[in-house]
Amino acid sequence: MIKKQSWWEWIWRLLVLNIIWFLFSLPIVSIIPATVAMFAVIEKWLTCDIDILIYKTF
Repeated sequence: MIKKQSWWEWIWRLLVLNIIWFLFSLPIVSIIPATVAMFAVIEKWLTCDIDILIYKTF
């Protein structure tokens, strides 16, 4: 059950991150900064800083 919950949590986080990325990259000029911010959030997740606020970090 814990593994299943963990997978759903990761799926939810990626979904929210992709929605935020899409909203911030709507103006074509800001697609590169939005992509850099998305990778910064993912990097923090992978370095075991799981409990960050996605929107604030983005």
